[in-house]
Amino acid sequence: MYDDRDICAEWFKAYVALGGKRNREDYDSLNQLFYDICSPSYVYGEWDADDDSPHVGESRQQAFNRFIKTAKISRKEALRVFNSVDSVTAFS
Repeated sequence: MYDDRDICAEWFKAYVALGGKRNREDYDSLNQLFYDICSPSYVYGEWDADDDSPHVGESRQQAFNRFIKTAKISRKEALRVFNSVDSVTAFS
């Protein structure tokens, strides 16, 4: 996902400031999952129609909901993960 330790540390700091309770390793795993699921929709608008993914055409909201379901977390926790990154280095 991102190989800059300083930026990742800033994201984690923002996550904790938003009320996040997970440790750094768990946060990094959640953040990676968010990136894997949501980046096509958040960064590019939707999955590329040439992609063979079953999620072609998935909206941001659909991707976000899939992230919540896959991670088995609350909407509030999912928003913490999103906002921790978006407030430091915007996704879109």
